[in-house]
Amino acid sequence: MLIRRTLRFCLISAALFLSACTTPDIQMVRPLAEASDSSTVAVLPFTLDVELDEGERPQYIFRKVFYSYFSYLGYRDLKLEEVDRRLRKAGYKSAAAIRNIPRPELKRILGVDAVIYGRVIDANNFTAGVYAETRLEAELEFWELTADKPLWVLDHHEIELSGIATSTIVNIVQDQLNNSETDMAYYRSAEAFAVKAMKKIPDPARLHRKHVHPPKIKSLQANLRPGQKLKEGDVIEVILEGPKGLQASFDIGSARTYQVMQEIAPGVYQGSYRIMKEDRFDRALIIGRLQDKKGLIGKKILNTLVTKVNV
Repeated sequence: MLIRRTLRFCLISAALFLSACTTPDIQMVRPLAEASDSSTVAVLPFTLDVELDEGERPQYIFRKVFYSYFSYLGYRDLKLEEVDRRLRKAGYKSAAAIRNIPRPELKRILGVDAVIYGRVIDANNFTAGVYAETRLEAELEFWELTADKPLWVLDHHEIELSGIATSTIVNIVQDQLNNSETDMAYYRSAEAFAVKAMKKIPDPARLHRKHVHPPKIKSLQANLRPGQKLKEGDVIEVILEGPKGLQASFDIGSARTYQVMQEIAPGVYQGSYRIMKEDRFDRALIIGRLQDKKGLIGKKILNTLVTKVNV
């Protein structure tokens, strides 16, 4: 019994240590004040440095999840589908070939001010017994196309350990089952990566705030308690306050986006989402969005995280 307790303590300590060490490292190549007005940005297809089993596609998952969070910043981003369409039209399909396109040519093809390159350096999803580990290591680069200069480079190594610090055998088994679905495991790690990265990535939009005035969200609330675990059938109610007569919506992580909200009183918008069986929210953020007639979007993130218990 003593050996078992000691082993469990060591495993929990190791899990907490590894989790605590996963903090993004960002290097500013140039001061933000020297940046040009890079208001329109395209997130290019991400490359993959390692060979994985057939069907594993962490680079596609990471790009999609990263973009869904990056779009909450003050950039005017080009949707991924449109980025890919323009690149295909120009004859570029593989991520490796796109990475080698000269930047003046990229500007001509995409019609944007800046691009983000993504490189998945390492990825792994491993399950053995009650131990499950998903690892994602990647590098992101922000390049201004007109100046042909990088602004920042971000490196991060995300490790998610499941099962070893869980209190009941039911949760241990469920964690293992969740992690055995490789795509879902990568989605969870990519989302954790993206949330941490958003806290580090600078927002050049503040440099041209005098010229651009997106709608300002006064408040964003939801009927969730800190640490609350949701189940199928539960309803998330979201209330957003801001300028009247605009289009409002909210996201739940990268899985449920653009949930429409109705203006129930001048400047007060309400929306809801009923948890479905297939939902696998794990510490997902709720993000409110207000769009005016000019297409400018104001966004606000709710601190409370959404987690669903899969039973």
